[in-house]
Amino acid sequence: MSEAVATLFPDWPQYARRIRETVAGLTAEQLALRAGPDHDPIWALAAHIEQVDFADNIATVDGLLGQGGGLLVIDSNDVAMTAMAFELNTAATTRTVPDPTTDWVIAAGGAIYAYNTSGLQITSPADEPAARTIFVGNIAAYNGLGYGGALYGENVAGIRIEQSDFLSNWGMVYT
Repeated sequence: MSEAVATLFPDWPQYARRIRETVAGLTAEQLALRAGPDHDPIWALAAHIEQVDFADNIATVDGLLGQGGGLLVIDSNDVAMTAMAFELNTAATTRTVPDPTTDWVIAAGGAIYAYNTSGLQITSPADEPAARTIFVGNIAAYNGLGYGGALYGENVAGIRIEQSDFLSNWGMVYT
């Protein structure tokens, strides 16, 4: 946290912790909610807090389509994410598929699914080179067809990813 924020809001670490704890329990659909058409979604507001972690979320359980296990970004331009963590998120999971010859679980973006989002930036702060965005252990589809274990983007002109680590993310995992 910057010294300016600590000076102006001495209780900020307590508030930031409470916000992180609250956001951690929300689904991808809940994080995409907006107060109105001209307002940012909940995830964008929470992303301004230092060290936001999206961990152990599942977008769709026993469904046939899943998008963005950790975060769903749709129709949002110039979204900037800095020094965040996406860990163990899954876009879609199912134990059994009714008929594997006709029914497929299809999922995209284990951690992030971005659609129609120009100018998406995933970076680390220039003044803190050790602070990095990390994607680890994310799965697009568990027992299905998956694209982009960590990140899937469609119609995302001008995407910029710098100083980010991608470790052990999977498009598909079968058991």
